[in-house]
Amino acid sequence: MKIGIITALLCILYLISAVYCNAGTDQSIKDNSTPIEGTLPDGGNVSVFDGSRTKTVNLPPGKFKVQHSVTEGLYGVVFITKDGFVPETLIFKSGKATLEPDVISMRKLNDVKKGVITGVVYKQVRGGKLRRHNGIGRFFKDERITLSGLAGTYTVVSDDKGVFMMELPPGEYDIIFSGKKTGRAVIAPGGTVIKNILKGMVLVD
Repeated sequence: MKIGIITALLCILYLISAVYCNAGTDQSIKDNSTPIEGTLPDGGNVSVFDGSRTKTVNLPPGKFKVQHSVTEGLYGVVFITKDGFVPETLIFKSGKATLEPDVISMRKLNDVKKGVITGVVYKQVRGGKLRRHNGIGRFFKDERITLSGLAGTYTVVSDDKGVFMMELPPGEYDIIFSGKKTGRAVIAPGGTVIKNILKGMVLVD
């Protein structure tokens, strides 16, 4: 009899635990359920950066919807790229479906022998036990990024939105930020390289 009562109590505790865990999971899914919507007349690659990972999809011309993993209320970045074209770097706030502008028209590179590097300088937000947080908390303007390689040394400054972009001759470059090497970029003719610069992180419970 005692064994039966103990077994019943264990089953009840298990069910309570399962409901509690699933509630947290459902909240995370709900927070990230709104897709990004827009129109890309020329087609191209759409890359969504959530502060830690970049997801890239190739899209034909026309309207599109792209899922993402940025928690509602935080920011993410959309990079629109296509060989031979100047990339578009757009910041969005999770929970709002349509990009601004929602119709993205790209212009051709003036010099197709050069390539482009683009990215953002940002502070990451991540963590959470019951409710997942994943995204960008803020962007930094007026930050200097230096590209140094055999083709020369070049410097670009992030704009008011924390975005930087520069056309470069083909070749390999060290990426230098705050006096430290933070990565390496290989620039190809007509191509685009995305390199985001992390400046701080916020861990939440």
